[in-house]
Amino acid sequence: MKRNVTGKKLMTFADYRTIDGFFKDMSEDSHLSEAYLMEKYLLSSFMPKDKQAEYWVRDIYGESGGIAQTLTNIFTYNSAGIMWRSVHDNLLPLVEFARSQSVKWGTIINGNESELPHCRSQFDSIILKLEEESEKERDLSIKVTYEEDIKAAKIFLRELKEEPRFSRFVNLYTLVINHWDILKDWSITYRFLADVTAMEVRSNDTPEERLELVSLIREMSDEWEIKKNTKAHYKTVRNIAEFIAGNKGNIIPYGTFSIQVYDSESLQAAISYKEKTILKIEGRNKHELCFALSDPCDETLIRYADIVGLAYEEPVITLYERFPEHAMTEIVIASLLLLKEDM
Repeated sequence: MKRNVTGKKLMTFADYRTIDGFFKDMSEDSHLSEAYLMEKYLLSSFMPKDKQAEYWVRDIYGESGGIAQTLTNIFTYNSAGIMWRSVHDNLLPLVEFARSQSVKWGTIINGNESELPHCRSQFDSIILKLEEESEKERDLSIKVTYEEDIKAAKIFLRELKEEPRFSRFVNLYTLVINHWDILKDWSITYRFLADVTAMEVRSNDTPEERLELVSLIREMSDEWEIKKNTKAHYKTVRNIAEFIAGNKGNIIPYGTFSIQVYDSESLQAAISYKEKTILKIEGRNKHELCFALSDPCDETLIRYADIVGLAYEEPVITLYERFPEHAMTEIVIASLLLLKEDM
């Protein structure tokens, strides 16, 4: 792994006094250098939160990187799911971006490319999948579309095998895009796309293109975070519901907080702070819970009581140490602990 290249850059700030004062204070408080802190703040303004996505953004600006190489790396990574599945299925904007770049690149291959044999085999598998979907389709108009695209795909495959110099990659991207619904979560799709982008002839990337790819990577990886948090959210809801169901009529103290279970069947409970009810819980089943505020005018409480956002505040981490015996309710309590100073 290459070391990061260090360098110097002279910058002029319009609001120098504020920036200089802030980073001097940050440096003294954290015992870190001003340069390190400035770099950290600057990178955080455009880098994705996902570490893998962050690597790809760095790759765009790397010495041996660039747009085509970055796309190859992304598609290769995404092909490595389990049970022939892809890692993620929301890469359509990247495939559309690759198609637009392919028009610009205008790659003409000579048939000696090392990726070509594997590319042909993966494309052959894609055609077989389209044929299987066509066989199952009962809508005549959709079936006709399948048959037309399969016919065109076989021509593209013949070109890749017999006359590669006549192959136009934009046609390959378009076929994948047109059938994204059935190809988006399949490992083969991304192996094929990785081969295609690896064979693309590089050209000079423009600032606009690099910035567009950075933006696409950020948006794509943000969706991964949402999906990951959504899974955690459902687990949290289920844990809280199971706790309520198993503690009928009980009052469980948490220092100045307490949880009282009124009805374990309808999952009715309430959380109190200093003997004042501040949050009511009710649900029909272990997957759906309603959190009602006792004081709907308290906007701060509304924000933290939103169940979709409950699980993702950092203080939850410390709460696991403080209340390990009631892990299933920690998320709710954590959200309320955050309000302690405001109440």
